[in-house]
Parts: sequence; C-alpha cells; structure tokens
Amino acid sequence: MPKKNQLKTNIDGRQPDSTAGPPVWMKKKRPVRVTICLFGVLTLGIASVWQAAVLVRQLGLMAMFHTVVSPQIRLGLALIWAVTWLALFIALWQRRPFVRRTIPAAVFLYTMVQLWLTWVSTPAVVRAGWPLTAGLGMAATAYCAWALRRN
Repeated sequence: MPKKNQLKTNIDGRQPDSTAGPPVWMKKKRPVRVTICLFGVLTLGIASVWQAAVLVRQLGLMAMFHTVVSPQIRLGLALIWAVTWLALFIALWQRRPFVRRTIPAAVFLYTMVQLWLTWVSTPAVVRAGWPLTAGLGMAATAYCAWALRRN
C-alpha cells in the first residue's frame, strides 16, 4: 500500500491526470535516411563558409592572377551558398514541409554551378574531372529526392 505522500504514476511515468503530452523518449524519431541528408546539407554549408573565409583571406593574391571568374563573384557565390545551405539545414531540422522539394533542387543547382565554375575557370587537366563532379551531384540529388519524399 503506497504512502500518502507518494503519487501514483502510470506505466509511462506520467501522472494519471496529466495532459502534458507524451514524454520526450516517445517522440517520433527522424529516419536515418533523412538524418544523412541533414548532415550532408550541414556539411555543404560548412564547406561554403570555409570557402568564403579562404576567398576573403586570398582575395589580393587571386586578383594578381587575372582569373576568368572574378574572385569577388566567387566570394559572392560562396556566401550565397553558405546562407542557403545553413537555412536549409535549419528548415530540415525543424521538419518544414517545403524542404522535400527545395533540397534536391538546391543540390542540383549547386552541382550545375560547380560544373560551370570548373568548366570556365580551370585548366584542361582539372576540367577532365567533370564527369565525377556531375555523377556525384546527380547521385546526391537522386538520394535526397528519394530520402525526403519517401513516407
């Protein structure tokens, strides 16, 4: 027989008259495939921030070489992509519904921009690696589309 000062609890640890909702451990978990997309988007965001930081530090050095694509344009693109990836990371973390279409489209567009930069502003030796860039980008686009649209 319980003592007077002990409260009765249900099997799940809640009070019988409590309407606080399910406990934290009963929350619906994110599927592993979505978590992989989440960390992929975070990785692209961190890489873009890193690229922008490196471009800021080497802006004067790159101006000496008279590159085809201006260093300021590359810096602007890196900053735009950094903000985009980090915003998509936050939106996916918060389980916003628009990310199901936005993330695969962003991965595809990012791949196309990287291919354009590779084709326009690099020597022929580096340009020879474009099929790998395209293949990885298309595989990432297909994976994100599959992972985020699957029920």
